[in-house]
Amino acid sequence: MTYLYQLFIETALNDEMSLKFGRVSSDTDFVNNELYRYSLSTSINGPMRPTLLENSITSFPYSVWGGRLDYRPSEEHQFQLGVSQTGPDQWDYTEHGLDWSFSDDDGVSVLLQYDWRSELWERPTHVFVGAISSFRDFDNFTGGGTTDFLFRSYIHIDMEVYEGLTLFGFATYSAEDEVALTPLQISTGFNYRGLIPGRDEDRTVGFISYGDLSKKYGESVGEDVNFEMVYELGYRIQVIPSFYLQPSVQYIKNPGGTGDIDDAVVLGAWIGASF
Repeated sequence: MTYLYQLFIETALNDEMSLKFGRVSSDTDFVNNELYRYSLSTSINGPMRPTLLENSITSFPYSVWGGRLDYRPSEEHQFQLGVSQTGPDQWDYTEHGLDWSFSDDDGVSVLLQYDWRSELWERPTHVFVGAISSFRDFDNFTGGGTTDFLFRSYIHIDMEVYEGLTLFGFATYSAEDEVALTPLQISTGFNYRGLIPGRDEDRTVGFISYGDLSKKYGESVGEDVNFEMVYELGYRIQVIPSFYLQPSVQYIKNPGGTGDIDDAVVLGAWIGASF
């Protein structure tokens, strides 16, 4: 399948500010970090998962109309303001990324994010905090009707605590559990480059993710839901600079959050190649 992903114009307004506009995916600038992308579990891999479950933003390879203003007054500080189209058809792949229309059901998401990059205790540290305000009609889980506003906040921190070893964690929360499937998610992990002597580019990775599921969603499906947790351990073998193999094992506790499904062990692997 051929698919058009992003098509945008970006220009520098001055030495500190830049503007981007066009067909974009907000997760290239917001709610995301490269450390998440070492996980095989979609509970972590990609942007913070609740933002996708509630259709606040899009992710690869889905793009929508949007823009972003980036202000960097110094190497330590970065401020971003983004606006993007959102709607019930934002995940429609049948148009191959070529449906550039607006519909009456569409709305808009406004994103704000502040990044701080410096050192804590003389160790490289990155922190970002942000919020998403989405304005459109979201179908309620219970009672029918819609909710026309959804707000979500989030925070991320990562620190290289030892040469090659980076720890990270993030949390995201929304009070609108009538339309937010996962009101609260808390995730943490580590990424250790070069743990095994002589394998300087290999990565040993681990993740723990907790998701609190909406009680209103549970009512709508007739289930008493609470939480789901995913534990993951993996090792990325960098065979050559352009090719890697990464086996992984996951333990999923309380799948679906209902208690009706037994805890599960999932074995997996992926390969990556660049050309």
